[in-house]
Amino acid sequence: MDFVNKYKTRNPEELLAIANVNSPTQATLSGAQAAVDAVIHEAKQAKLIGGAKALDVSAPFHSPLMQPAADAVRDLLMSIDVAVPNYPVYANATGERVWRHTFF
Repeated sequence: MDFVNKYKTRNPEELLAIANVNSPTQATLSGAQAAVDAVIHEAKQAKLIGGAKALDVSAPFHSPLMQPAADAVRDLLMSIDVAVPNYPVYANATGERVWRHTFF
Protein backbone atom coordinates (compact mmCIF):
# COMPACT_ATOMS: atom_id res chain seq x y z
CA MET A 1 0.00 0.00 0.00
CA ASP A 2 3.02 2.32 -0.22
CA PHE A 3 1.65 3.34 -3.59
CA VAL A 4 -1.37 4.88 -1.82
CA ASN A 5 0.44 6.29 1.22
CA LYS A 6 1.96 9.18 -0.73
CA TYR A 7 -1.57 10.46 -1.40
CA LYS A 8 -2.52 10.63 2.29
CA THR A 9 -3.26 14.19 3.36
CA ARG A 10 -5.42 16.14 5.79
CA ASN A 11 -6.63 18.45 3.02
CA PRO A 12 -10.28 17.41 2.37
CA GLU A 13 -10.02 18.21 -1.35
CA GLU A 14 -7.11 15.77 -1.68
CA LEU A 15 -8.04 13.20 0.95
CA LEU A 16 -7.62 9.55 0.07
CA ALA A 17 -8.18 6.59 2.38
CA ILE A 18 -7.89 2.84 2.08
CA ALA A 19 -11.52 1.78 2.44
CA ASN A 20 -10.86 -1.95 2.35
CA VAL A 21 -8.01 -4.35 1.70
CA ASN A 22 -9.65 -7.03 -0.44
CA SER A 23 -6.54 -9.20 -0.80
CA PRO A 24 -2.76 -8.79 -0.60
CA THR A 25 -2.81 -7.37 -4.12
CA GLN A 26 -6.13 -5.50 -4.21
CA ALA A 27 -7.56 -2.59 -2.25
CA THR A 28 -10.54 -0.28 -2.47
CA LEU A 29 -9.82 3.42 -2.06
CA SER A 30 -12.19 6.16 -0.99
CA GLY A 31 -11.89 9.90 -0.90
CA ALA A 32 -11.93 13.09 -2.88
CA GLN A 33 -12.53 12.57 -6.59
CA ALA A 34 -9.31 14.35 -7.61
CA ALA A 35 -7.22 12.11 -5.34
CA VAL A 36 -8.92 8.94 -6.59
CA ASP A 37 -8.43 10.08 -10.20
CA ALA A 38 -4.74 10.74 -9.52
CA VAL A 39 -4.21 7.23 -8.15
CA ILE A 40 -6.07 5.65 -11.07
CA HIS A 41 -3.94 7.64 -13.52
CA GLU A 42 -0.70 6.66 -11.77
CA ALA A 43 -1.74 3.00 -11.55
CA LYS A 44 -2.42 2.94 -15.27
CA GLN A 45 0.92 4.63 -15.99
CA ALA A 46 2.68 2.05 -13.81
CA LYS A 47 0.80 -0.74 -15.61
CA LEU A 48 -0.13 -2.39 -12.33
CA ILE A 49 -1.43 -5.93 -12.64
CA GLY A 50 -5.20 -5.73 -12.71
CA GLY A 51 -5.07 -1.97 -13.24
CA ALA A 52 -7.38 0.45 -11.49
CA LYS A 53 -10.90 1.63 -12.10
CA ALA A 54 -13.41 3.95 -10.49
CA LEU A 55 -16.48 2.43 -8.90
CA ASP A 56 -19.86 4.10 -9.34
CA VAL A 57 -20.79 5.09 -5.78
CA SER A 58 -22.90 7.89 -4.34
CA ALA A 59 -20.51 9.03 -1.59
CA PRO A 60 -16.95 8.53 -0.30
CA PHE A 61 -17.96 5.76 2.09
CA HIS A 62 -15.34 4.39 4.49
CA SER A 63 -13.35 7.60 4.39
CA PRO A 64 -12.91 10.47 6.84
CA LEU A 65 -14.90 12.63 4.42
CA MET A 66 -18.03 10.97 5.82
CA GLN A 67 -17.31 12.08 9.40
CA PRO A 68 -19.49 15.24 9.25
CA ALA A 69 -22.46 13.11 8.16
CA ALA A 70 -21.77 10.56 10.91
CA ASP A 71 -21.60 13.36 13.48
CA ALA A 72 -24.92 14.81 12.30
CA VAL A 73 -26.66 11.42 12.48
CA ARG A 74 -25.20 10.76 15.96
CA ASP A 75 -26.41 14.16 17.19
CA LEU A 76 -29.89 13.53 15.78
CA LEU A 77 -30.13 10.07 17.33
CA MET A 78 -28.92 11.37 20.69
CA SER A 79 -31.75 13.93 20.67
CA ILE A 80 -34.47 11.26 20.39
CA ASP A 81 -36.11 9.90 23.53
CA VAL A 82 -36.34 6.14 23.10
CA ALA A 83 -39.11 4.27 24.90
CA VAL A 84 -40.72 0.87 24.87
CA PRO A 85 -43.02 0.73 21.81
CA ASN A 86 -46.79 0.95 22.21
CA TYR A 87 -47.45 -1.54 19.41
CA PRO A 88 -46.08 -5.02 18.68
CA VAL A 89 -42.74 -5.13 16.89
CA TYR A 90 -41.68 -8.05 14.68
CA ALA A 91 -38.17 -8.98 13.67
CA ASN A 92 -37.49 -8.39 10.01
CA ALA A 93 -35.26 -11.45 9.59
CA THR A 94 -37.41 -14.04 11.42
CA GLY A 95 -40.90 -12.58 11.55
CA GLU A 96 -40.99 -13.37 15.26
CA ARG A 97 -42.43 -10.92 17.76
CA VAL A 98 -39.88 -8.94 19.73
CA TRP A 99 -40.98 -8.73 23.35
CA ARG A 100 -40.88 -5.56 25.44
CA HIS A 101 -38.25 -6.85 27.86
CA THR A 102 -35.73 -7.26 25.00
CA PHE A 103 -35.71 -3.54 24.12
CA PHE A 104 -33.69 -2.32 27.10
